[in-house]
Amino acid sequence: SELSVARTVSVTGCNIHARFRGIDFNENHNAFNMVASENIIYLEPTTGIGKGQACIYMRESQLGNDANYNISGNLHLETLSGMAGIATLNVDNANIGYNYIYTNPGTLLPAPGTVGIAISGGARNTVDCNIVTNTIPFSNLGTIGMQVSTSQSNSIGCNYFNGSYTGMRYYAQCGGTNMYGNTMANNFKGLQLNSN
Repeated sequence: SELSVARTVSVTGCNIHARFRGIDFNENHNAFNMVASENIIYLEPTTGIGKGQACIYMRESQLGNDANYNISGNLHLETLSGMAGIATLNVDNANIGYNYIYTNPGTLLPAPGTVGIAISGGARNTVDCNIVTNTIPFSNLGTIGMQVSTSQSNSIGCNYFNGSYTGMRYYAQCGGTNMYGNTMANNFKGLQLNSN
């Protein structure tokens, strides 16, 4: 994605069926705006495809990289035995809002650790007004509406997490996070805080 540096890239109104990643934003530091909106994405992995599966995935290799990700208004992001609806790795200042995410069983056994939204590393992301619905049974202890791991100073508000084993989970160092107005409904555990 070196061509995305100092540019705007918009992926809008697409219908995507994928096995590993629906949209893969990778190494876009200093982009003006990287947008994914109004998309319909189905993720259904086959055997042998491992960690990192997501309908929309954002990754920066260097902490502090700012690619101005704007992931908003996606109409239907569905994992069928996949790992994540939206996932980030080392991303700063992303806006993730108004997305409809579904984690459902598919033809394979659901992935351990299936997550609606996963924020790992990075800082200062805004995650607001998303709806995450899970239909994988509670017997899969790894289903999570949203997980934040080793990510600082995020703003997470007005999201709705329904039907997962854990509604929201904070793992490792997540200091400075502002969490407000979220709803965790019909989950086995609503909120899990793990400082490790």
